[in-house]
Amino acid sequence: SEQNVHLRFNDKYCFFMGNKSVGGKSLWRTDGTQEGTIQLTPDGLVDEENFSGGGYSDINNNYLYWIGGNQKLYRSDGTVAGTTRVTASLSNALYMKIYKDAAWFHARNADNVSNGEPFRSDGTAANTKRLEVQPGEIPSYPYGFFVRENKLYFFSDSYAGRNLYEYNGDMTFNGSLEGGRWRDNANWNSMLTPGITDTVYINSGLTANVEGGPAAAGRLLMQPGSTVNLVAATDSLYVHSELQGAGFSGNGILVAKNFNGGTVRLTSPLAVANLNIQGGASLSGQLTVTNNLHLSGNARLLANSANIVLGGTASSLTANETNYIVTNGTGSLSIENIGSGGRSGGVLFPVGTATGYNPVWLTNSGAADVFTVRVQPRLYNGYNGETPAGAQFTGGAVNATWFVAEGSAGGSNATLQLQWNAAQELPGFDRTQSRLGHYTAGSWQLAAPGTAGGSNPYTWSGSGYTSFSPFGVLNTNTTLPVYQANLSLRQAGNTNRLQWTILAENAEQIVVERSANGAVFSPLATLPFTATGTYEDAAGSGKVFYRLKITADGGQVKYSNTAWSVGSDNRSLTIYPTVFSQGFYLQHNGGEQALLRLYTAEGKLLLQKAVQPGTNYFAPEAFASGVLLYQVEIKGNVVKTGRLVKQ
Repeated sequence: SEQNVHLRFNDKYCFFMGNKSVGGKSLWRTDGTQEGTIQLTPDGLVDEENFSGGGYSDINNNYLYWIGGNQKLYRSDGTVAGTTRVTASLSNALYMKIYKDAAWFHARNADNVSNGEPFRSDGTAANTKRLEVQPGEIPSYPYGFFVRENKLYFFSDSYAGRNLYEYNGDMTFNGSLEGGRWRDNANWNSMLTPGITDTVYINSGLTANVEGGPAAAGRLLMQPGSTVNLVAATDSLYVHSELQGAGFSGNGILVAKNFNGGTVRLTSPLAVANLNIQGGASLSGQLTVTNNLHLSGNARLLANSANIVLGGTASSLTANETNYIVTNGTGSLSIENIGSGGRSGGVLFPVGTATGYNPVWLTNSGAADVFTVRVQPRLYNGYNGETPAGAQFTGGAVNATWFVAEGSAGGSNATLQLQWNAAQELPGFDRTQSRLGHYTAGSWQLAAPGTAGGSNPYTWSGSGYTSFSPFGVLNTNTTLPVYQANLSLRQAGNTNRLQWTILAENAEQIVVERSANGAVFSPLATLPFTATGTYEDAAGSGKVFYRLKITADGGQVKYSNTAWSVGSDNRSLTIYPTVFSQGFYLQHNGGEQALLRLYTAEGKLLLQKAVQPGTNYFAPEAFASGVLLYQVEIKGNVVKTGRLVKQ
């Protein structure tokens, strides 16, 4: 049914006009819940005539556009921050229609009220512009805007009579005018300069000159051999959603800003003099900045697997704790020419993880070199290059690893200062015993201890580094997890013999626990930790369950699997669990060796393996999910059959 601005709806919200007891009318929206019903505009903002009606508003799943008082254009994405007055300088604005996320309507410039033409707006004042159907002072008076098969149509009355026009929105730069200026309508196939809702094409061999003010594009797709020249330092190009292409020149500013608060994708290797990241941006190719990289607006520049290079000596980087580079993958930040004759003092590497800011300040008193830094969450007791090759620390350290590298090995003499926040400190970490750790020659080398500086965030530094590899902040009491414990059982008369193998570091003790029902366990014996060991319990007849409780230095507790006996029945065989995803146990409490066979539901043999007395573990990872049939044989006699389910 036909909508008007008093009740407009899309797949996300219903927009409506509300009038509180005081203050006047305002725009509201609801998602059907009380919490999702919010006021979008200040009280009284929309107390204007000619506000309602289909000709004064339109909506799609991204935006609501509406005209107030025939002079003002508004846009809303359903959020308070995304609800704005675009312009107030129109005259006789009406006949609203959305095409490719931009608003089209009839209007006249406030300074030329006799020239009614089609206007187009991408939701910004700079890109609310007139399309001259009849060049000069002859008005076209467009009306009846509609969209069909991804093209915009409208009618026009002019001196030539009544006509139907088609507009395809082709934002391809053709450079037909001398000077190739971006701002000239005639240089675009669309006869309008693009805005933040448009996909823009720059063909090979062409140069688009951005001069005389800001320019904009939604997606900017530059073919190889094309160039965008940002002529002067005051010229800028805003990219709203995606940039593909690398051909930039000039002293102006490339701005990556998603006006809806999303992320701008920079999908090609890119070299530019000045880049502003305003909000979120994500890289998939190397980024080289030769003058200034400026991060603002709660910026997060996701490096992914790409490297960011700050070139030369004079280039700069503007960032802080709310605007930084996220080294969320193998990508990193490289800064050139740090050291003698180049950049001096503490050079900031504003890097962090997805959850926190962990910058590095690096000073090099040695030969100038390019240094590369990235930071990753978690800290391990071993590394192979920059790849973890050991267990993760669980206590006594800051839960982050800083990777620092130099371009040319040798000649450097560096001081590093690392920063972290309290939430990254593992249990047992003592700030007054902070040590800078350098992983080299197969182990962590810890510098002298001291008290960390700052008050959340905290910093600690070390000097005299002439080689580079993973760095961390640790105490001497770092702890590692217990990460595997296997328990088996054999019966000898009325005595149950437990045997275990435990893979752990810094474990403290073992408690043997016993249970009559497999649910409630009680301590049986407390033993010093040993990686392998045995324990005998004269339990008598009857079913008895056992497990091990292993405690690490940092207080971490891990339990082994459960093993059990069944008294004098030395032929008892138990398989558990019968529904599994990785593996299952076969508990064999007899004295003879057994044989296990696994079959498919159709009877095809998949596995035949010997079963020793005690607890046996099987992990048939290569088998497809489904029903498996098993058969256990002792001395040629089948003593147990059944079925399992592999998820």
